[in-house]
This record gives sequence, structure tokens and C-alpha cells, in this order.
Amino acid sequence: MLSAAARILSMESIEADAGGHVTNQISPVSVGIHGKDSSPPPPPSLSLLPSAGGGGQSCGPCRRTEVFGTVYFVSFKMPGNKKAETISVWVRDPQERKDEWPSYLDYEICMYTNSMCFTLKTSRVRRRFREFVWLRQRLQSNVLIDLPEMPPKIPFFNLLNSQNVEHRVRGLHEFLNKVVQSPVVLSDSRLHLFLQTQLSPEEMEACASGQTTYTVTEAIQKFASSNRRFPVEENEELCVS
Repeated sequence: MLSAAARILSMESIEADAGGHVTNQISPVSVGIHGKDSSPPPPPSLSLLPSAGGGGQSCGPCRRTEVFGTVYFVSFKMPGNKKAETISVWVRDPQERKDEWPSYLDYEICMYTNSMCFTLKTSRVRRRFREFVWLRQRLQSNVLIDLPEMPPKIPFFNLLNSQNVEHRVRGLHEFLNKVVQSPVVLSDSRLHLFLQTQLSPEEMEACASGQTTYTVTEAIQKFASSNRRFPVEENEELCVS
């Protein structure tokens, strides 16, 4: 069992306007390595991204929010878009699993969004490191751009070493947040299945390739109906900025 808790040192919010002016704000956040997250979810307004269905438009001046620790957010707002679409994704709450040997960690991936490209407005799934590795490999095989790197695989990874665990969580979080900035990658159904279902890599691949009796949307909706964690009213409140 993990006995330590990692603390995120600080949150630095960097806002840049069209003229390049920057302002900084710092506030502390903490996350437990084992057990429930001790900090409340950040408001959806922290992460603003252009719509993935916007025809590949590039973003203009952006508001960038960074948490130097386990949680990392990157924000973009489309110029002239009065109602910006929001995608907030973060990784937290590493848990030790002993259902196979050797034991391993999995991580909670939370997402709030009002983007039309996602089936669900809110979702929480758990993924282990090798599933992140699979996701990057499959996404990279379908795009010409270089995807962000994953945190390196550590030989004889020590589940009891809080620094190792925090470094991995931070790296996984940074990877996902960079991935969802790309409209090209957002069009890959494997990413949607990874973020909004608990399908295995084999099942995600089969579904994305049209080799299952259910569609990608049906798989996501089935997961939502069997694992609903938010009331509908709360969904609306959380996802509308």
C-alpha cells in the first residue's frame, strides 16, 4: 500500500493578451498519492480550447494555466468566439491494484467539456501506464505530426516511492493535455474511447476499426449509463462556463 502523499507545489496562472502582456497568480493545490483526491475539481473555466470540429482552425492569443506538480492545464480561447468551448482533462489519484502479479498502479482521468466533439460532458475512467503507451502508439500511427512524449518507463518502478509516482502522474497529465490541443488527434475515435470508456486496448481497437456490433458512440453511452457519477443538473452546471 502506498503510504505517502505527493503535494503539488504551486499553481501558476499565466494570462497573455493580444499585446503579449502577462500576469501571474499562484495558489497551492494538494493531491493524495493513495486514496481519494483531497482537493476539489477545478472549475471548467480553467481550460478553454477551440472546437475540434472547427475545420482545423488555429487558436489565437491564449490563456495558459499551469500547475507545477500533479495537475497541468493548458487553455486556449478562439478569437471572436463569445461562447468558448471547454475541455478540462487531468490525471490524479494513483491507486495500487493487486489483481495480477506484480501489482501495478492505475490513474483516474477526469474530464469536463462542453465541446460538441465529445459524447459525454463529464467522465471519469481509470487507466494504467501501459494503456497510455498503447494510446500514444496508436495515435502516432495515424498522424504526420510528432506527438508529445510520454514519461519514461522506469525499470523496477517502485510503487512506494512517492517522487516516482508523482513524476509519472505529472508526465501522463502533461501528455494528455498536449494531445487534446490538436484538432487532428481529437478526430481519432481511439482517444474518445480511451477517455470516456473502460474498454481494453483490444476492445478499443476493434471498436474504432468497425469490428464490433456497437459503434464508438454506443460504447461511450453504455459506459455512461452503467457508471453514472454525476446528476444531470450537475453536469450542466459544471460544463457551462
